[in-house]
Amino acid sequence: MAHQCAEEPCKLLSHDHDHEVAGEEPEPKIPENSEGPSKLLSDGHDREVAVEDSPETKIPDKSDVVTKAVALGKEPLNAIEEQSKPLDHSHVYEILVEASELKLPHDYVNVPKVAESEIEAIQPLEDPSHAHDYEVIEGAPKQKLPHNFEAIIRDADSQVDVTSLEKLYDHLYSGVFLNKKRKKYWVEVKSGYNCFMLFARAHSITWSDDKQYWHWPYWQETNNVLVDVAELLDVCWLEVRGTFDTSNLSPGVMYEIAFVVMLREPMYGWEVPVNLQLILPNGEKQEHKECLLSKPREQWIEILVGEFCTSPEKAGDMQFSLFEFEGGQWKKGLVFKGVIIRPRNSIEEKSDDTSFALIARDLAISWGDNDCYWRWYCLKESKDVYVEVAELLKVCWLEVHGKFDTSKLSPGINYEVAFVVMLKKNCAYGWEVPVNLRLVLPDGKTEKHKEYLHSKPRGEWMELKVAEFQASPEKAGDMQFSLYEIERLNWKSGLIIKGVKIRPKN
Repeated sequence: MAHQCAEEPCKLLSHDHDHEVAGEEPEPKIPENSEGPSKLLSDGHDREVAVEDSPETKIPDKSDVVTKAVALGKEPLNAIEEQSKPLDHSHVYEILVEASELKLPHDYVNVPKVAESEIEAIQPLEDPSHAHDYEVIEGAPKQKLPHNFEAIIRDADSQVDVTSLEKLYDHLYSGVFLNKKRKKYWVEVKSGYNCFMLFARAHSITWSDDKQYWHWPYWQETNNVLVDVAELLDVCWLEVRGTFDTSNLSPGVMYEIAFVVMLREPMYGWEVPVNLQLILPNGEKQEHKECLLSKPREQWIEILVGEFCTSPEKAGDMQFSLFEFEGGQWKKGLVFKGVIIRPRNSIEEKSDDTSFALIARDLAISWGDNDCYWRWYCLKESKDVYVEVAELLKVCWLEVHGKFDTSKLSPGINYEVAFVVMLKKNCAYGWEVPVNLRLVLPDGKTEKHKEYLHSKPRGEWMELKVAEFQASPEKAGDMQFSLYEIERLNWKSGLIIKGVKIRPKN
């Protein structure tokens, strides 16, 4: 499986000398006549440029407090501007606590360490009648800081500015180079998950130190950063191997691993497919073959190695490989940039030409980011396919919303929308009250009905049909669909949400 990247064709600029450069020599400068970031550059130096160790980054401390947990109605509060009204148990109240000289980014999704003096311990509620007595205000929305980011940025090539959350996230969203530009680390804006790019120098490439077989030009990764890429000149034994510690990946998330390569003319020897292999820390192996002969030229493409869901059982070093040495053909014209490791993007994943499936992560689930109420993990559907699901642990306020752009559907076709869920065996309760299913079309037309789940089968996937509609170009736009029960406020448990299907009605 290959994904094309929108990069311009590259150009190779070379000189006649190849030599080692001492670490104290300055970084190579980008030629003034460079035609932009999509160019391969070479001064003929097949070498690594040492980067001086930067000072240890400063991690946010107690001065970065932005949250406070308050027992609502249980203690006197000094209002910031005016006296608050008496609080009762019929509503959820949000108490905003001042955080001086601290500006949060507009899409802030994480919260730093909270000083012990600024937070009160909140224990699980024993009395369901007081389900809304407590509310935690955490800058909004509430999630943790990126997994293991403090340890990761200790290997940063330049100092990461952590003097404020805004500056920290600007850095993490744009990316941080690690280990003398052998790696790049960034945080996905939407999910807050860790992502990595392992550049060519971070891998073991057979014969790569022999200039007869491999050449090391530069690639302009950003406006002011050059990274080494490996260009295959002529080999019959192709073997590229790498490793990565999965403990640096966000837990409970489905990740994909892909080689990022480019095919350049003149090229030959690719009639025989290459082998791609992934070995997880627990010994589980994924492998397949990929034919490169039909791939596009002069642009970066991604060759998928495999997918896996991070878990404690799979923590440790994983191994990934691209190789072909059985056929014995001489090969030329491959440029290897690196390996990308990132969360699998399954938003609106098509199951065929006219059907769509949205995964649980694409849905807005009330309290879904609070592990007291919901748990996220991956289920193995088949030999090589995992799906990330949301399991309801215990809530009294059930609310799941999603949306989809109907302009992507075939006009004039009748479609149906359904939630895909499962009730766990022996531990699902609270479903004597029916749930509400609602569809709101782009023109405002609404369909709504109730569904009883207590009589549904346990331990197997089932579809809860929301409604049907006909796709129309005149009424194209975002439709909204919901599954909720917020009236009776009885405690519920044991529901697993897989996603939503949108498909033509049979």
